Amino acid sequence: QHAYISNFEDFNKDNLGDMINLDRLSIFNKWSMHRPNNKKFTLFAKYFYEDRRNGVEAYMRDRAYRSLRGDTAIYGESIYTQRFELMGTYELQTREHFRVDYSFSMHDQDSYYGADQYVANQYIAYANFIWNRQFGQHDILAGLTSRYQYYDDNTVATLDTNGVNQADNQFIPALWVQDEWNVKPNKFSLLGGMRLDYFPAHGLIPSPRLSMRY
Repeated sequence: QHAYISNFEDFNKDNLGDMINLDRLSIFNKWSMHRPNNKKFTLFAKYFYEDRRNGVEAYMRDRAYRSLRGDTAIYGESIYTQRFELMGTYELQTREHFRVDYSFSMHDQDSYYGADQYVANQYIAYANFIWNRQFGQHDILAGLTSRYQYYDDNTVATLDTNGVNQADNQFIPALWVQDEWNVKPNKFSLLGGMRLDYFPAHGLIPSPRLSMRY
């Protein structure tokens, strides 16, 4: 998919554009692999790019913003964004029902709001190892989750106590289990579970869950 808007319109004559200009590109695809025993293996990928801008006419005409980004005399706003996503599911070739759900995302932003620059980068990797089995009227689901996230920008949000830039790096593992009990099939069920996450800054955080459906 591609979108393109490059018209400077100033209906109220205040010398500021009344319409956002942009170049946007989005590419995505999904693959499903054929495997023995009909085990699932899917992969989805997406890439997104956007060049978004607005400002006074001198900033916008003939893409002048490319050389005027951050200018202190000619006002405009320019945001470059890139994002990549990858996700999918892989079922193991085992008698028990094991699968891995996984994803990775990258987000980069390089922007100017007048003379003020904002630059940020974020990366998140995620994997969820899941076991599922039924025992009579009980549907047991358990898993091990691993999450890694990285974030950095040029604001005070990533400054340490000494005023030095320090990117935020976190590895967050978790264990969880739940039991869905169909007391009366198709009429009444109970679901109970527990999740235990470990955050480097906060330690262990339990999250119990209990619900019923009629």
